[in-house]
Amino acid sequence: MCIALASCTNGGTSDKTTVTVSLPVQEYFVKAIADTLLDVNVMIPVTAGHSTYTPLPSQLRALSRSVAYLAIGSLDFEIAWKERLMNAVDKEKFTWRDLDLTVQTCYTSHIHGDEDHSTEIEEGDEDNHEEHLAKDPHYWTSPIQARKMFETLSEEIKRQCGKGQETIDQKIKAINDTLAYFDQKLRQCSAKAFMIYHPALTYLARDYGMTQLTIEQEGKSISPRKYAEQIEKAREMGVKVVFCQQGYDTERVRSAANDLGAKIVEIQPESSDYIGTMNTIIDALR
Repeated sequence: MCIALASCTNGGTSDKTTVTVSLPVQEYFVKAIADTLLDVNVMIPVTAGHSTYTPLPSQLRALSRSVAYLAIGSLDFEIAWKERLMNAVDKEKFTWRDLDLTVQTCYTSHIHGDEDHSTEIEEGDEDNHEEHLAKDPHYWTSPIQARKMFETLSEEIKRQCGKGQETIDQKIKAINDTLAYFDQKLRQCSAKAFMIYHPALTYLARDYGMTQLTIEQEGKSISPRKYAEQIEKAREMGVKVVFCQQGYDTERVRSAANDLGAKIVEIQPESSDYIGTMNTIIDALR
């Protein structure tokens, strides 16, 4: 079992140590290697928006029992709430760990609307682009970046757990094998471009040489002129799939699919069903 600090037990209901994460997809990775050792407190439900979500009292109570917060690193929620969340814990016995520190950052264009919505920024030049660019937080959709994130996450999980290290190592290997499998399959995908309403596959597109064409810009549907331009690009590039997520403008997605003769594929990148999500994406792009 994990080493549980007296102040971090679950109010007498569990002898497991609690860790807090931002999104359900992180819960998948934690439970995949330490399900019997840790309780996981998820702050943002899969259907909630990062920018506007307010934690429930029950989530803050679970946070106060946690030994660590495993953060995505660039969510609006984390930026806005970090100080208040840290005030809810015993800082001497608590770790805040950003999981994106070794991830190769990908930026999403909010103003210029680059066709693949990803731009490489020279190191040290981020400030000059701040008003135009923001980080895309969905780095785990690329197996290449997911492995980097998972390495940081598993290091923290092992640090929090006392016994069971050998079992954890075996499960870590299994996850890395799965990510390597997804990496191989994506390298074999024939698609060179895809359309999506919200740009949630920016890292995947960049890392696997694809173009991501979006129907949204600055959180809103793009103008009719821009939409026509994106559809024309999509036709030229042979786009056969339009990805959509729950809660976004399905009417625009249906229109795009009809205009292209493409199929609609619903995905939920932030859900705890990481394996199912990746299989769905890969099957669509193959």
